[in-house]
Amino acid sequence: MLLSFRKAKVSDLKQIYRIESSSFHNPYPLNLLFAFILSKSYDIFVAEDINKKILGYIIVTPEKSKKALHIISIAVDKEHRRRGIGRKLLEFVFEFYRDKVNFAWLEVRKSNKAAIEFYRKNNFVEKAEVENYYEDGEAAKIFVKYFVNEAQLKSEEQS
Repeated sequence: MLLSFRKAKVSDLKQIYRIESSSFHNPYPLNLLFAFILSKSYDIFVAEDINKKILGYIIVTPEKSKKALHIISIAVDKEHRRRGIGRKLLEFVFEFYRDKVNFAWLEVRKSNKAAIEFYRKNNFVEKAEVENYYEDGEAAKIFVKYFVNEAQLKSEEQS
């Protein structure tokens, strides 16, 4: 499947929201997704097919002081899952921020086995668990992917 990747535009909101609301129990509201698109602190990237249909998206925020990338959300259209689109979105974003960050991190519901498996397959490692993270009281697992080794990261933090 031929995909292209780009930053999201306001005109993409309906397609992004369709994927968001079919992917999560508590989806981000449309007005928050709109704010993410307009914000200079967040980036939304989309994966689209040759017909310009959005098949997936990722929302990130770079944390310049930590040289980190916080992955806020990633989702793929239900009809197109397990075809490598999520992995390709991650690869695109990691390449986009290649010289700007040393690691990426995210939170995932403890019960979301499919997402946990996806992150592990993409070389994220579990670093912590936060009890009562979500509104319903469920815990979150914190996953990290390093682009430099941890020893190098610690020496950079000390200098």
